[in-house]
Amino acid sequence: MTIGIKTNNGRQRTNINGAINLQTKTVLYVEDEQINAQTMTVLLVLILQEQKEGKIHIILDNARHYHAQLVKDFLKEHPRIMLHFMPPYSLNLNIIERLWKILKKKVVYYKFYLRAC
Repeated sequence: MTIGIKTNNGRQRTNINGAINLQTKTVLYVEDEQINAQTMTVLLVLILQEQKEGKIHIILDNARHYHAQLVKDFLKEHPRIMLHFMPPYSLNLNIIERLWKILKKKVVYYKFYLRAC
């Protein structure tokens, strides 16, 4: 009997844009082929649906798609949302980066699936 070990065949990228509610520990995310202004507005809609009232403060890095005109137009229509941008090169301040690190460590890496051939 031969046992095959399934491994990744090349680099397949998963693009996830997410947010954590620090009060409730709720995680919202959008997964797509690429992260851009459209996926950011989808994430903002999810955040609005989750947080029905009050101001929403979102802390972000300085990725280009967060500054896109589409996002700015969306924010004009939804003044409850306020974006706050972190200084450049400060990943250690971004809470969502800690979640991605745990996700990679616990889920993505070191997983091999066996199947009978």
